Amino acid sequence: MTVERSKPKAKGRYDWGLLSVVSILLILGVVMVFSASYPRGMEGFGDPYYFVFRQVVWLVIGVAALIVTARIPYTLWDRWSIPIMGVALLSLLAVIIIGAERFGATRTYYNGSIQPSEPAKIAIIVYVSAWLTSKGRRIRDARAGLLPFGVLMGIVAVLIVLQPEISTAVLIVATAAIMLFVAGADMKQLALVGVIATGTFLMVIQYSSYAGDRIQRYLDSMGNPLASDEWQVSQGVQALMRGGF
Repeated sequence: MTVERSKPKAKGRYDWGLLSVVSILLILGVVMVFSASYPRGMEGFGDPYYFVFRQVVWLVIGVAALIVTARIPYTLWDRWSIPIMGVALLSLLAVIIIGAERFGATRTYYNGSIQPSEPAKIAIIVYVSAWLTSKGRRIRDARAGLLPFGVLMGIVAVLIVLQPEISTAVLIVATAAIMLFVAGADMKQLALVGVIATGTFLMVIQYSSYAGDRIQRYLDSMGNPLASDEWQVSQGVQALMRGGF
């Protein structure tokens, strides 16, 4: 009588499709940085590779962080989700008080070196994932699901809008709402979240001079993009023209 040995279970597999897409984006990013910064590096620093070299350095650091993070058990993220979210909220609050003001907004520390809304995007995903898992089927209960979800998203959105950075607030709320949908939330509740969130952001745009001015300048630039006061619009059109479009 023979006894078959059970095959060891795989600890986990990488999503090669996702890694391939990320790798392509990283390579294209380096190429685009080199293409756009070659003249500036030569004129300002006497080195055409000045900017692309720094981009590659941060790329290597980022890939190393990706490898380390990918090997961390997901249960550890679950365990630390509350402290991670707490640190994110404190950093968003602190930047409003002691952050560096640049171009009419207070979004960063150390003269633009650290922008807390960026790690807050990851913190939201980690925390909401753990929170949805803990709720299970109770997520369809308004008191257990929609109400605490709305309170958290409201706090995060307000802290980011006060910087002001409305586009990031919209992105974070939309991402969390999609996660709520995937977790099996009630469609009526999601529709209510959508209506409230849309109405709130429209009011913010209406009464925020910063947001209103940005949108108005963008709309005005549609007639003559090259003469636009909106830097991103004019530079984007110039890039398309120089590229042959």
